[in-house]
Amino acid sequence: MGQAFSEPVTEKESSTEKNDKFLVASSSIQGWRISMEDAHTIMLSMPDDPEASFFAVFDGHGGSKVASFAAENLHRGLCSNQQYKDGKIEDALKTIFMEFDEMMFNDEKMRDELAGSTAVVILIKNNQIYCANIGDSRAVASFMGRVDPLSIDHKPTCENEMNRIVTAGGWVQFNRVNGNLALSRAFGDFVFKRNDKRSATEQIVIAYPDVQTRTISSDLEFIVLACDGVWDVMTNEEVVEFIRKRVYYRKEPIAICEELITRCLAPDCQMGCGIGCDNMTVILICYLNGSTFEEFCDRISNCYVMTPDQGHHIGPVNRFKDAYNHNSNDSPNSSSSDYMAHNDENDDDDDDDEEDDDDDDENDSDDSRNDKEIEKNKSNGLLNCPKIDRDYHHHSNQYDDSNGNEQLKNSESSERNQAKSTRMNLNLDHSRSKSSSSSSVAALASISISKPHKHTSSLSPVQSIAVQSKQSENTSNVNEFSSNTIKSSNSAA
Repeated sequence: MGQAFSEPVTEKESSTEKNDKFLVASSSIQGWRISMEDAHTIMLSMPDDPEASFFAVFDGHGGSKVASFAAENLHRGLCSNQQYKDGKIEDALKTIFMEFDEMMFNDEKMRDELAGSTAVVILIKNNQIYCANIGDSRAVASFMGRVDPLSIDHKPTCENEMNRIVTAGGWVQFNRVNGNLALSRAFGDFVFKRNDKRSATEQIVIAYPDVQTRTISSDLEFIVLACDGVWDVMTNEEVVEFIRKRVYYRKEPIAICEELITRCLAPDCQMGCGIGCDNMTVILICYLNGSTFEEFCDRISNCYVMTPDQGHHIGPVNRFKDAYNHNSNDSPNSSSSDYMAHNDENDDDDDDDEEDDDDDDENDSDDSRNDKEIEKNKSNGLLNCPKIDRDYHHHSNQYDDSNGNEQLKNSESSERNQAKSTRMNLNLDHSRSKSSSSSSVAALASISISKPHKHTSSLSPVQSIAVQSKQSENTSNVNEFSSNTIKSSNSAA
C-alpha cells in the first residue's frame, strides 16, 4: 500500500459522453493516497478510425508518469499498426502493448523510471468487443444481467505467472514479485525487465496482454472498467448488481459511477490492510444501440428482478475483521493485534459469565427485574433499532419501489454515519468496569446485579449499553442503601 493522508481527498473528476451507440460516464477519486496515479481514456470515435471506439483505465504505481503516458499515446500507436489496418485486431493489440513498453524502455528518460502501470483496454469495432489487459485492472460486461468477465487478473500467485517469475530469476514473497510488486504484468517497472538473456515476454514482469473477444448482441447492457481500488472491495457480481439496480431507478450513469467509488472508499484508512484506500477510477459504457437513455433503462427494468443487497458482501468495512486477523500474525505488537486480542479476551470473559449464570440460582430475581427493564426499553422503541455490526451495509440498502430514487440519494450519507456509529459501539461494547465494595451487603448485591444475565448475551451493542447503564444505576442505589444501613446499626449500638 502506498502512502496515505490522514483524511481522504473526496473530490471527484467525472465526465460523460454520448453518441448513437454508447452513453459513457467516468469518475475518478484520489481517496486516501497522497497523489493521483490513475489515468483513463475515452474515445467514442478514434481519430484515425471513426468507426472504432476505445476505452481504457490505467492504474499507475510508483508515480503517475507511465499511466499518463499510456493514456495519451496507446490508442495512437494502435491505429498506425499495420496488423490493425489489416483487420487482425487481436494480434495488433498484443503487438502494440509490447512495442509501447519497448518504446518507453528505449527512452533514456523513461528507462530509469521506477513507475509502472496496469492497463485494461476495450476496443469496439465491427460489432466486436476486444479486451486487452495487463495487471489487475478489470473489465466486466453485463448481458441481460449475466456477468461476463472480459479480462484476466495477472497476480504473482497465479501458477503460470509464478513459474515465469521464478524461471526469470525472481521470486514471490508476501504475494508480491520479489516481495514488492503486487502484479505480474505491467507497463514500465523496468527494474524487473533487465535480463538480457531473455526475451521481453520472458522477463520477471512483462507487458504481454491477454486478449478476449465478444460479439455484441441485443442482450448487451453495459461494460464497466475499473482499477483494483474498486475490485478489491466489490466482486464482479456486486458491481453489476449495483449498476443495474440504479439503472432500474433511472439514475444517470455519471451519478452511478460517483456512487460506486464512494461506496468503495474506506471510512478509515487504518483498518482493513488498505482495502478501500487506493485511487479509484471507473468507466461505465452503456450500450444504447440507437435508443434513448429512457429506453435503455426500460430494457434493463423489464428483465430486472429486485433482490435485496447482501450488505456483508459490499463495502470495505465488512472485511476489516479478516484484515485484523491477518495483521495480527504479521505484526503482533500492532494496534490491530491489540484490538483483536482485547476482543478475544472479552469473548472468553463472556463465556465464563454465561456458565456462572447457569449455576447461580440466586440471580433469578435479578433476571426478572432486568426482563422488566428490557420490556420497558422495548416499549420506548430503544430495542427496536436494527442490530449494528461490522456489516454496516446490511440495513442501508433496502429500497422501496415507491421512493427508490430518494432512498438511493440518501444511501451514501446514511452508510457513512452508520459506519461511524458501528466503530463507536464496538469500543463501548468492549469496555467493562469492575468495582468492589468494602461492605459485605453491597458486595453480595453487586454480584447479582452487575453480572450480565442470560438474556443479554444475544443483545446488540446498543441494547447491551442500555441494560448495563441501568445495572450501574441499581448498583449505585444498593451501595447507598448499604451505607445507610451500616450507619443505622452503629447508631443503635
